[in-house]
Order: sequence, then structure tokens, then C-alpha cells
Amino acid sequence: GAGINHTIQIGNGVSTDPGGNTSGYQFNTWPGTGYFISGNLIINAPIGINRFVTGSYSIGIERNLTVTNGEIRLPSPSKIAGDITVNTNGVLTSTGTIELSLWGSDLTNSSSSIASTNAQTISGSGIFRNLTSASTANLTNLTINNSNATGVTLNVPLSLSGTLTMTAGKINTTATNLLTLGTLTLAGTLTYTAGQIVGPFARTFTASSSTTAVYDATTLFPVGDGTNYIPIHIDPVNGGGVVQMRGQAFNTNTGTGGTGVASTLSTDRWEALVTSGSLNLTSCFVGLNDAQIAAGNIIAQSATANGTYNIISPTSTAVAGTSIRTATAISAADYTGYFTYAAPGPRITSFTPTTACPNAATTITITGTNLGSSTSVTLNGEACTITANTATSITVTTDATPQAGNIVVTTAANSATSTTAMTLFTLPTVTAASNAASNTVCSGTSVTLNGAGATTYAWNNSVTNNTSFTPSNSSNYTVTGTDGNGCTNTASISITVNQNVAITTQPSNQVVLPGANATYTVAATGTGLTYQWEESTDNGSTWNPITNVGVYSG
Repeated sequence: GAGINHTIQIGNGVSTDPGGNTSGYQFNTWPGTGYFISGNLIINAPIGINRFVTGSYSIGIERNLTVTNGEIRLPSPSKIAGDITVNTNGVLTSTGTIELSLWGSDLTNSSSSIASTNAQTISGSGIFRNLTSASTANLTNLTINNSNATGVTLNVPLSLSGTLTMTAGKINTTATNLLTLGTLTLAGTLTYTAGQIVGPFARTFTASSSTTAVYDATTLFPVGDGTNYIPIHIDPVNGGGVVQMRGQAFNTNTGTGGTGVASTLSTDRWEALVTSGSLNLTSCFVGLNDAQIAAGNIIAQSATANGTYNIISPTSTAVAGTSIRTATAISAADYTGYFTYAAPGPRITSFTPTTACPNAATTITITGTNLGSSTSVTLNGEACTITANTATSITVTTDATPQAGNIVVTTAANSATSTTAMTLFTLPTVTAASNAASNTVCSGTSVTLNGAGATTYAWNNSVTNNTSFTPSNSSNYTVTGTDGNGCTNTASISITVNQNVAITTQPSNQVVLPGANATYTVAATGTGLTYQWEESTDNGSTWNPITNVGVYSG
């Protein structure tokens, strides 16, 4: 080889003379009994007729490949242990495989590779293409075999139409400098042994109507946080056409636990977002992989990275220390793409009754999951009394004036809020009336009391609605009316009973001398008595009133 510190430059950066062979400039890397390995290789031959650089044999570069000006058409495989830079006037065409690795000890074998120990980058504002014309991606196949702590950093976006092989090492990406496996028509292939993608990674999924989850290399997003390998499997069901998904792992989580999820979330989270073809997505299977997963953990999903993570509608199947996966696919309508995992928390699925009377204590039965050992239940913020509690049901009683609003169940894991609110009936407007004038009767006279405004009526004092009775004395009567909802209200009425008049002591005849006074008295019983004396001067044929209590002469 030329040695690691040697540089080979092809072209002077000036000449544009046509090449004499339609095969371009041939860079012969097999001079005799083994491959010729370059230190640095610089292409600086401005593009013109037959002015591309190519090779009949594999190319090995121990340091950097720089395309300053012109085009290089790399043979397959090409092993590069340093940086790849394609500048503005440069073109890199690779229809085969680029290995970011170091040539191994066997210089006679193009499959001899060992990990590069260099921090590597792929950069430049030039052209990366997988075909000499009508290219469909930036590269065809890319192999990563790097043992440096930094790994390989993409400073340009790269798409692959063929195979991404991860033998070892990191691939550092960003949303701008994205690594994409697959084209609009081809899914691409992932061959994974070790390593991780630190940053986002996109994959293309061609039309598929499979409803059975696949958790293998075909759905693997080999992502990590730079230290820990925490991959995610994303398996979309997309019978309508191509869907492109982007996966990324994070080791910080500022989201909060929501419905059905414990308040303490995993610090690891994932983004599995649809970046293209969302209308083709029918549903999606998801598998999270993390050594911290515990038995019984569940997948939680949020609409945003730092939002509220709620339980997903498919159940989760967890394998402690390994993975947690969806038992069935998440429907496209429910899919938002931000995932983490946690222990299960309380979840309210329903409660009954859903409407209460505002003036009566109400017994409510709440159903859901993980409701056991509830510490409190509130209705619109007011505490309820728990009378029974299991993992799937809670029975509570409100106070005498229940409120309209949501139910909140609190357990040691988290709190759960009902998705619907308790509503209140309107109380019946109950009235009370009698058939007696001015609600007054004489003793021994019957009276009928009637309630109105409700469905059924119950009176105190043993009175039956709309049924006559004879009151013995004046009293207040209260009617309780119940409507069709079972709500009650009351009304009252006072019945006055006037006692019949009876003279208990008659006045007695008196004989007095002329000019002397005679006093007459009478005694009687009854209600509201008044007295009227009368005088007759014709032996009782007519009577004339005289003043009661006083002196009368005549």
C-alpha cells in the first residue's frame, strides 16, 4: 500500500481534456499479488467527456476520500477508514457497497475487513448517487464497522436503496442529516450485528396488508442514546401503498403519566413517526426494547414528546429485561407515534349512574382497571365515601348534595379521571293544595289534599294523595313528590280546623226593681267566638241587636 500518511490525487483541478476511454480513468488497485491501499485519495479532475474516475478492483482507503472536483464511481466493495467528503463540484457514484471500515490483514481478499478506529464523517455539498443516471437514492449499500467512541457522523442526509449493514459502531444523525433506508418503491434491507444509530433513522415500508406483527430485522430501528442500545420495532400495516416511518430513541422523558399509566414513566422514550404516506397507514405494531423493562409494564403513547402518556388500546406484552410489544396493532386513528413504558395505573372505563339527583346522596359504581387500593375518590372535587374496592370496581357514596363533574380515582400509582362527567337532574317543582276554601274547614268536615308537579306523592300524617280525610285539629301537611328520575322535592300546606260552636251556659231570667240593673252572662265553646245580644219587645216576634258587654237600658 501507499501508506496511511500518503496522499494520491487524481487530476490537477484545471484540465478538462476529454478522456480517451469511455470507461473513464481507471484506478488500478491490483498491481500484482495484492490490493493497493491508499492513505488519502483526492479526486480533482473536473467533469468532462469520459473524465470520471473508477476502478476495476475494490478500493481501500486508510484515511480520507475527498472529491474536490469531478466524479468517482466507486467499485464494490470500497473500504474507507476515514472521512468521505464530496464538495460542491464533486460527484460520488456508488452502485455497490461502501464499507466504512479498514482493510484487514489479507490484502488479497476484498472481504477482509476490520473496524476503523477513526471518528468518521460523511460530508459535503456535492452529489451522492446510487446510479449514474436517474438515481433513486444517495448510495446503494453501506456497511458500518467502526470501533471509535464517536463513530460515524452524517453531515449530509443519506438515503440507501439497497442494504444497510451494521457490523459495529455508531451512526450519528440529525433530523436534517437523516439516514433513510429504502426508496419510494424499495424497502431496503437491514443487516444488524451490533452498533446503534444515535439520532433519527427512517425506513420505507412498501404496501403490505399483513395483520400479524413482525419483530425482526425487517421492522428494526437500531437506535440508541449513544451509550445504551434501545431499539424499537415499527411494523406498519399499509395496504394502500408505501409508508415511511422515522424512529429515534431518547434517554430523557419530561412527559407525564396519564390514563391507565403510573405517574412514574421510564426515562427512555421513543419517537416512531409517520413521515410520508400517512393516508396509506391502516394500523401499526410497535415493540420497545430496553433492559429496564419489568414484567407487567405497559406501552404508553402521547401526542407530543413532552405530553401526557396514556395507555394504548391494544394490550401490551412485556418480557422483563427485554421487550414490550403491542398484542395487536394500534389503529391509524389512534396512532400518534410518541412512546414510552411504565407500570400500569388506574383507568376508569365507565361509571353508573351517570346522572344524579342534586339533593340526595348517590351510590356510584365505577368500573375500570388497576383500581385496587384506591386512596380517594372525588366527584367534581368533593370527597366520596368508598364502600367497596377491587381491582376492577369501586363503589362510593356521595354526600347529600352531589355535584356535576368528573370522577377522579387516586391510587398509589397515579390518578385517573373519567372521560365523561356526572350530570344532575332538575328537581321536580312540587306544589300542595286542598279543596277547602282558604284551606279552612269546620270540625267534622272532610278535606282532600293534592300534590302536583311530580309522578308520585307521599304525605305525612297518614294522608293519602287525592283522598278525603277528616282532620281533628289544625295542622301542617307536607307532601314529598317523586318524579320519573327518582328525584324528590317537597311542598307544605296548613289546614285550619274551626271547632263547632256550643253554648255551655245559658243566661238565666232575672227579676229586679225598676231602675235597678240586671246582668246576663253566657258561656260557649268553639273557634273564633264572638257574641251578639239581641232584645225582643214583642214576645220574640222580632229581635234587635244590642251591644255586648256594657250597660243597656230600654
